[in-house]
Amino acid sequence: MSTTDRDNESIDAALAMAMGEAIEPYELSQQRRDSMKSRIMRRIQEPAPEGTSTLRYSEGEWFDLTPLIEKKVLYFDPHTRRETSLWRLQPGAEFETHFHSGVEECTVLEGDVSFGSHLLRKGDFHVAAPGSEHPPASSRLGALLLISAPEEDAIGPAG
Repeated sequence: MSTTDRDNESIDAALAMAMGEAIEPYELSQQRRDSMKSRIMRRIQEPAPEGTSTLRYSEGEWFDLTPLIEKKVLYFDPHTRRETSLWRLQPGAEFETHFHSGVEECTVLEGDVSFGSHLLRKGDFHVAAPGSEHPPASSRLGALLLISAPEEDAIGPAG
């Protein structure tokens, strides 16, 4: 058997289950747990490296754009006048056609979104060129979108 064959072998599911069940859990002392938690929290709370910024998951504010669409501004660049935001669409969410004065970039992080009959799914990246309009958008399953767009194209509260 070559090295490549060995690297491609997988463990039988029953064997993997038996191996997992054979491992005895190790009980950490309260002191050790507290020490680990303290180190983790210190790392999380360290400031971002110089010249960078970090917005933590629990930071920032979600704004209702419609009863089924929320927006959270992640960053506003005062030099380029561009905004990066998350959009959370509930199942059945819809929004109207809108004009793009500049490039709008949209990455589907979760779920689906359709611009007319053009369906985008998790992992898809969509760019709207300056001067374009896309058809009304909707989400059948709900979605989480990462959108970067010029300030003048921002819908709802801007950065």
